Amino acid sequence: MAKRFIVAFLCAFSLTASLVAPSYAAMPVPPKPANGWYVLDQTQTLQDTEIDKLNAQIDAYRKKSGVQFAVLMVPAITQDDYLERFSLNVAREWGIGEKSKNNGALLLIAKNDRKLRIEVGTGLEGDLTDARSSRIIRDRIAPEFRKGKYYEGIYAGLEGMALAVNSQADPLLTAESSTGQNDWWTIAIFVRSEEHTSELQSPMYLVCRLLLEK
Repeated sequence: MAKRFIVAFLCAFSLTASLVAPSYAAMPVPPKPANGWYVLDQTQTLQDTEIDKLNAQIDAYRKKSGVQFAVLMVPAITQDDYLERFSLNVAREWGIGEKSKNNGALLLIAKNDRKLRIEVGTGLEGDLTDARSSRIIRDRIAPEFRKGKYYEGIYAGLEGMALAVNSQADPLLTAESSTGQNDWWTIAIFVRSEEHTSELQSPMYLVCRLLLEK
C-alpha cells in the first residue's frame, strides 16, 4: 500500500509539472504535405521521384485497407523540445488516419539525431505493437539508414508496418531477443486519442498507469 502511495505521489507530481511546463519551447509542427499526400522531407535527403513512390505506396495501401501512414523527416529536434512531444504534436495536428477509427501511424525520422519513432493510433495498436514497431525499425529501417539508403529504409519500414497491420508474419524480422548493432535510437509509443483533436496521453502518463496497475 505504501509503495502504491509513493508511486501515485511521484506520478502526480511529474504529471503536474508537465502540465505547467511552458509551451513556448515546443518545436513548430510543419504543415501537412501538400495535395493530400503523406510524406514530408525537410532534410532534402529524398529525391522528388522517391517521395512520389513513397506517396504512391502509402496511397495504395490506404485505398486497399483504409489505414493511413505518414512520414516526416526533420534534420533534428530542437534543444528546447524532445522527440516524444514533437511526435505527439505532429500526429495530433496532421490528423493521420480516419477520425472515427484512429487508424493512422506516423514514422518520424530525426536524421542528424539518428532517432526514429513510430506513433500508432489506438485503432492499430493490437497489431502494430510497440515491440513489433521497434523490430521494424531495428531490422528493416536502421540497416538501410546505416548505408545511407534513406528511401530504401523508409520504403521497407512502411512495408513492414503494413504487414503488421494485416497480422502477417514478416520474414525480415529477427527474433525479439536478438541483439546487434543499433546506433539508431528506436522508439514506439502509442497515440491514445479517441479523436485527432483531443488531448493525447503523454509517455509519463502511460508509465505511471502501468506502475499503478501492477
